[in-house]
Amino acid sequence: MKDTLRKYGFDTHAVDNLITNMRSVDCTWINSLDYYTEERKHSLTYVTLWPRAFNFPFVKKKYYILTYFQQPQYFDSEGNLLMGRRLRRIRKINAEVFRRINDKVCYTLSDRFR
Repeated sequence: MKDTLRKYGFDTHAVDNLITNMRSVDCTWINSLDYYTEERKHSLTYVTLWPRAFNFPFVKKKYYILTYFQQPQYFDSEGNLLMGRRLRRIRKINAEVFRRINDKVCYTLSDRFR
């Protein structure tokens, strides 16, 4: 893998460190998504973690998905992520409802890691 990373100009040491850090926290997936609100393009980053507490036989695996937004988001009184200030509907990302951690970070518990 390192020869391919070098061929395309990636820092192999940084990628090794990223992989090591991801493994240490049981990170399964990191991705970024573009989304639109009020006809404006925005980006978010989401990180999927596999909690060890759910590592039981015969139990479907669950994943924590953390979502990091670039700007503050809108939430209802129960902490559900909303479509926007004017649209008071719950926003779903990849068919999942997200809950507030702070004004830019949300989480959900899902059976899919992406």
